[in-house]
Amino acid sequence: MQSGRGGGYLHPGQRNKRKSSVDTRVARLGTQLNLNDVQRFDLKRLLETEQAEANRLWNDQQIDPMERMTKLKTL
Repeated sequence: MQSGRGGGYLHPGQRNKRKSSVDTRVARLGTQLNLNDVQRFDLKRLLETEQAEANRLWNDQQIDPMERMTKLKTL
């Protein structure tokens, strides 16, 4: 049970019910740009690749923090 206001802990069953940020972006952009299914599929692949690269950069402790932020902004 969750107490207080706002986010907090999600029970394991709840995690599957939320859309990923990629799915949300694909849905929003797909509607705004009137994309067909093939275009939505390609967009999702592109956004997933971008997200994976951002996660890789964020977790790379060998990169100077300021350089990491610069690289993340260029994505």
